[in-house]
Amino acid sequence: MPKQKNRIFKAALVGGLAGLVISALAISSYSAKRAIDYQIFLRDKKNLPRAELHSVSEEDARKAFYVGVGAKKLTNRKNPLYTSGLGSCIGLAIDNPKNNEHYLEHLMLPSEDEVRASITNNFQNLNNLHIFIVEGSYKNSIGMHETLKALKHLRLLNQAKYSSSESFMLREGDIYSTDFR
Repeated sequence: MPKQKNRIFKAALVGGLAGLVISALAISSYSAKRAIDYQIFLRDKKNLPRAELHSVSEEDARKAFYVGVGAKKLTNRKNPLYTSGLGSCIGLAIDNPKNNEHYLEHLMLPSEDEVRASITNNFQNLNNLHIFIVEGSYKNSIGMHETLKALKHLRLLNQAKYSSSESFMLREGDIYSTDFR
């Protein structure tokens, strides 16, 4: 009887160690994939053309439609849109000159699926869109990573420009800083 218990104990020990090794390899593989993913993200972000933020007066900013945290708005191009308080959020601004539309969304830590849905649900034709991604004060956030993955998936990364600001306005097919201090 003691030999049988000893064999069972050894089998359990070996099985447990094998499980630990497999778990460690899985974690290591996942970590390596995440590291490679992050390097690709940094490369994609670095290669995005920079969007110059033009200056605008406080009075002009007050005339624009405000898009609150987690909100979105689609208007005609005559109506400027602005948002503020990006922080770790992402501002996704899309100008569609063909249909004379502006779209602005204040994305709170978006997933790739949310960004894709935001674009595809609001625009039938994805060609000729002018896309501005504005990152708040927390650089290289997971939200930015997910936004770039969505744009890459939709094959829109080459139509995007990047900038960084706490608050900005989309007007006349361009973006303006509204970081008034």
